[in-house]
Amino acid sequence: MTQQDDVKMTTVTNTDNRTDTTSNLLTETEVAKILNVSPETLQRWRSTRLTNLTYIKVGRLVRYRMEDINAFITANISGGGDA
Repeated sequence: MTQQDDVKMTTVTNTDNRTDTTSNLLTETEVAKILNVSPETLQRWRSTRLTNLTYIKVGRLVRYRMEDINAFITANISGGGDA
């Protein structure tokens, strides 16, 4: 194996046709479905900063990382105490 072989990088495509580097980025519509809210609610949360839901802006596009969605859900668990 040559040194050049060690440096080669490949792009892995998942079954949903997203490259590996973007496979964990979700659209606003996808996140709205996961959280059972409307895309407009996510837009309102972003503009008013009512929540700590982290998002990524790429130009006009808004994307979310699944790990941030999971952290948001975990941080907002309430109830479940002894009755």
